[in-house]
Amino acid sequence: MNKTGFYRSIVSIALSVLLICAFLQVFAYDVNGYHISDYDIAIDVGEDNVMYITENITADFTDSGKHGIIRTIPTVFGNQRVFIDDIYVDKTYVVSTEADYVSIRIGDADKTVKGEVKYKITYRYDYGDDQQDAYDKIYHNILGTDWDCDIYKVTFTVNMPKSFDKEKISITYGDRYSDNKYTGYTVSGNSIKGQLTDLSAYQGITLALELPEGYFVNERPVTVYDRHGYHISHYETVIDVGENNVMHITENITADFTAYGKHGIIRTLPTVFEGKRVYVDNIYVDKTYVVEHAREYVSIRIGDADKVVEGEVKYKITYDYDYGDDLEDAYDKIYHNILGRDWDCDVYLVTFTVNMPKPFDKEKISITYGDWYSDTRYTGYTVTGNTIKGQLSGLSSYQSVTLALELSEGYFVNERPAAGVRIPVIAIIAPVAVLILVLIITGWNKKGRDEQLVPVPQFYPIEGQSPAEVGYIIDGVINNKDITSLLFYWADKGYLEITEKRWSYEFTRLTVPVFENDYERYMFNKLFEYGDGDTVTTDDLKDNFYSAVPNIKSKLKHVFKGRKELVSKDSLKARMEYFMLALVPFAVFLIVLFLEFFDMGLLVAFILIYGGFYATLGFLYVYAENKWNIIGKFKKFLYAVAVVIMLVLTTVIGHAIITDGYYYFNIRTYSIAYFIVAFVTAVSLAYCAAMKKRSEYGQHVLEYYLGFKDFIANAEMDKLKTLIDEDPKYFYNILPYAIVLGLERKWGKKFESIVTQPPDWYHGYSFRTFSTMHMLSGLNSCLARTSSSMVQAPSTSSGGGFSSGGFSGGGGGGGGGSSW
Repeated sequence: MNKTGFYRSIVSIALSVLLICAFLQVFAYDVNGYHISDYDIAIDVGEDNVMYITENITADFTDSGKHGIIRTIPTVFGNQRVFIDDIYVDKTYVVSTEADYVSIRIGDADKTVKGEVKYKITYRYDYGDDQQDAYDKIYHNILGTDWDCDIYKVTFTVNMPKSFDKEKISITYGDRYSDNKYTGYTVSGNSIKGQLTDLSAYQGITLALELPEGYFVNERPVTVYDRHGYHISHYETVIDVGENNVMHITENITADFTAYGKHGIIRTLPTVFEGKRVYVDNIYVDKTYVVEHAREYVSIRIGDADKVVEGEVKYKITYDYDYGDDLEDAYDKIYHNILGRDWDCDVYLVTFTVNMPKPFDKEKISITYGDWYSDTRYTGYTVTGNTIKGQLSGLSSYQSVTLALELSEGYFVNERPAAGVRIPVIAIIAPVAVLILVLIITGWNKKGRDEQLVPVPQFYPIEGQSPAEVGYIIDGVINNKDITSLLFYWADKGYLEITEKRWSYEFTRLTVPVFENDYERYMFNKLFEYGDGDTVTTDDLKDNFYSAVPNIKSKLKHVFKGRKELVSKDSLKARMEYFMLALVPFAVFLIVLFLEFFDMGLLVAFILIYGGFYATLGFLYVYAENKWNIIGKFKKFLYAVAVVIMLVLTTVIGHAIITDGYYYFNIRTYSIAYFIVAFVTAVSLAYCAAMKKRSEYGQHVLEYYLGFKDFIANAEMDKLKTLIDEDPKYFYNILPYAIVLGLERKWGKKFESIVTQPPDWYHGYSFRTFSTMHMLSGLNSCLARTSSSMVQAPSTSSGGGFSSGGFSGGGGGGGGGSSW
């Protein structure tokens, strides 16, 4: 290629790429029916940390039915309330205030919008005091991460009230919590400007700017936001540990109630630890209180139901907490939550004192804090003599502080014996499981085991049995191909003819047949209801005929009633009984588990997770059993692998659940017991699924059609020629049955050199030189299009409506929006 040709090729490729990009841009699809083409934000920051914000939004509505946009702005930042006022929009709007955001619904409910619409929104956003002692700051979402549409361009200007250190600016963008840095901004005087393009839905822009302490003056005092209407400003606990492993605990709790309607606090103390009973005694509170005992905890309800509390309230609670014997042979230990993980409010400050009864190795102390299972270490504690002291601040709801201390064996003396006795779980589970398995295998042998199938090659279907019935006999399921095969069956019998059009297929009734079966009569009559009475096309059937399919399937199944039942009713009844029996080992395991560990959460976890596993396993077995005679060896192997994987998963996860909560207590025994249960249940369910014995009639017809299928797949040419000589239409007579058996291509290939004329009932659009494979290609296309038109229900789409907004990433403000 010369240079000129080369450059022309490059130019052509470049132009093609540009045209494709332009096409995609023009026909861009807005998943929510709109996008924002231009979003301009101007923020004037006052010296009192109040922002005066103007937003110019150009929205482009590509979907009909939208009324406008909803702008949501958060009113909470961290643990403090942010105030929004002086809201103004240049369109019709309604402002509503929720718990932690303000929603501005812009537009007229009686009018819809289309195309480009511009909005101007102004409001005052008051952060108040930033609560920082060492510096002031701005941490604000210029664009919130809750806009549910794409934003093509964002421009922003932040005007600060006085000079600042521009090296302290950090602007990030992208998904929530993204740390992508934007460095394309400019600083001119006290103004920060920037522009970003092509932001996707739920992406935002956040400005972080550290300022010197005192930059802001005369800020509004902080208004604390408590999601639950209160917080604990100080939680002081003193724990005196006795030599008998009994803790004498005093808690001084200072609560601050910020919402009206609260009566006090509820202190819950767990009474189960590591599968052992813990005793709570000598409870006292310096306020009105009621003690309630539940299975796994003691609840102390403090306060008067007839009185509400506001502001700061102090509570003093004392009680004895008796762990008893820790059941450890090599050492003694303390493993105690100084602050429990079930407080539903923020705790600003925790101070604790733990007085041990005698010396201990302070190197063995481990104190963690944070969310449940957090391993974040607290090392700021002090040890003086036998006393451990410490304090932590800024704990959120459901966070805890835990002390773990390993002590020498014999440190505790005269402990209360551990409540409860270890149950010999394997001695109970193993005999029950083995007995159940023996009963189920015996029952399967007597009531569920099929006779050996002995297929004999057959050359014809049973007289009067349609391909749809054969499809049901073979796999026990009526699928789309079984239904649509009847069209070729009827055509071969001279009831109708099929004409291939350019984009559809036409069926023409040639006669009014008399059917013996109700399902054929019903389907044939329904078929032509959607045409002109004598002809109907696949386009006529589309989105119409599907409603008749459930009735057709029901009527077809009704053929196999009475003396034609395919499955023994006695075996089905026995299968349900044995399915229930198969779950007995699991039920016994759950009962023993609960009696020993006394943990309702553990019980529920096993019921939900493993109930789901076993239900899935049972379904998998039944599905495989229904398909077993028609699937190949590889699929059978995959089924077996899937069952083994599920068995391993249930065992591993069962072990993990017990280990996670009870690694200290009888774990090996329970893991072995659970493996026995999982294995026996898996094997038992397999036998139950197979407990679907064929009736005498079912055995006969299945053997017959397996022989028929084998003949279609493996027939020798000499035999086929003989059959064609006896009946020239033999190929077309058998073709509908080959279709439901999935062997139409093999059948067509065998007759490629024998059958040279198309059937008189099929008129192909593009037949030139006839061959069976060419014709089958057309028939397969007809089958696919007809199946799509007749059987599939029309697709549905949802209309417009309100979409969600909310507040954004790391900073305050911003929020987001949606259309309505």
